Amino acid sequence: MADTPGPSTVQLVDVTGTSTLQHGKSEHDIILLSSSVWQQIWTFFAAMVVNGLTPAYLLIQEETEIPNADLNTGNGLMYLFFGFGTLLTQPFALNFGCRPAAVISFFITCFLVLWASFMNTVAEWYANCILIGIFFSTIESLIQLCVTDTKFTHERGFYMGFYTWSLFGGAFLAPISAGFLADTFGWRWINKMYFIVGTVVIIGISFGFEETMFYRHDTVDGSEMLKRMAQQ
Repeated sequence: MADTPGPSTVQLVDVTGTSTLQHGKSEHDIILLSSSVWQQIWTFFAAMVVNGLTPAYLLIQEETEIPNADLNTGNGLMYLFFGFGTLLTQPFALNFGCRPAAVISFFITCFLVLWASFMNTVAEWYANCILIGIFFSTIESLIQLCVTDTKFTHERGFYMGFYTWSLFGGAFLAPISAGFLADTFGWRWINKMYFIVGTVVIIGISFGFEETMFYRHDTVDGSEMLKRMAQQ
């Protein structure tokens, strides 16, 4: 019983030399690896677009009379629905593919971000944040799925770290340009400008973001597979 691996255990190194798996000369002989560059671009600008208004809360409060506490609450609601929204967006990605999920969610989110630049009431702010949380919940789970689809187990740590850097890099760098826009043109231009940036990114990912899921239409019975492995 002690030698039985736990659930989800993945053997990385064949220490005992008992594995019967046949390997190619290189990883390129085994699987066609999808480029992760557009995945990271999507993550970076996605995090930037939805975090632009944070440094302008005091300006928003002054102009719209929406209390700063309500602005923070709305931001909290957005992150709350980033979590619950995956109950809808992740099944969509698994059934229809990661690429359409990435493009559609970013497309809808860009218009929701643009809407936020015209808000004047607490109700509008709450509704906007909740909808962004639902439709853009892909930012919390989609790229992780792409990494597991296209990278070997021993490579996933690096690419997950790359994803994390892109995610937090976009979120933390967004307020820098947002602060400049708020001082120069007013806070309403923050999301208008980020809408333009998001539109450019959507055009890019529409052509560059490759589908990462691979569907096997032909299946082999489990007992037949065991027989083949025994023969090897």
